[in-house]
Amino acid sequence: MLNYRFLTRKELPGAAQLVARSLANDPLYAKLVGKSFPNRAEYIQMMFRVYMIKLAIDIRKGFAVGVYDNDKLIGVASCIPYNSNIKIWDYLKDGVIRLLPYFKHGIFKLWVHSKKIRHVQKKLVESGTWYIHELAVNSKYRHKHVGRDLLLTQVLPELDRRHAKQVMVVTYTNDNRDFFERYQFKSIAHLSSKRAKNIVSGFNLLKTH
Repeated sequence: MLNYRFLTRKELPGAAQLVARSLANDPLYAKLVGKSFPNRAEYIQMMFRVYMIKLAIDIRKGFAVGVYDNDKLIGVASCIPYNSNIKIWDYLKDGVIRLLPYFKHGIFKLWVHSKKIRHVQKKLVESGTWYIHELAVNSKYRHKHVGRDLLLTQVLPELDRRHAKQVMVVTYTNDNRDFFERYQFKSIAHLSSKRAKNIVSGFNLLKTH
């Protein structure tokens, strides 16, 4: 039987590992930085460290929810107010120094891309907008409505309780775009980044409450 609970820092390693493995083939990461690693294990380790930081900030500034099959974590969602006041201290506190060895793999490109996204988004959002940072499911549990139920029974109701006026999400696959559009998210902007010959295209989706 599946059950849900808000995640704390205690669950961070398991949650970060799940998200890292779930998003390893996401075009944003796979094309911009993934090909520069000598093997998949090192690439997944980088992803793990990135999500240890991102999820820690989400838990502190917003919230993260885990879905469990008995005691096994099989899905993670995290959200944060769009205009959260995230300072350099937040990144330092959560271990951004550990990412320095990965700069040679182009991890800086991810930061540049996020800045480009923010520039586009600022023209589209209003006060009270929340951002779904992650919605990830263990690959063995996909196509079993785990992600749908996590979104509809946990994430969106919690955002209602927090008086979100808009909910935003960014995705880089057509399948994920179609998933969110089934639940009244609308594609409002096209996003792209280029590294060498690798072009990454994504979609900015918005849902108004």
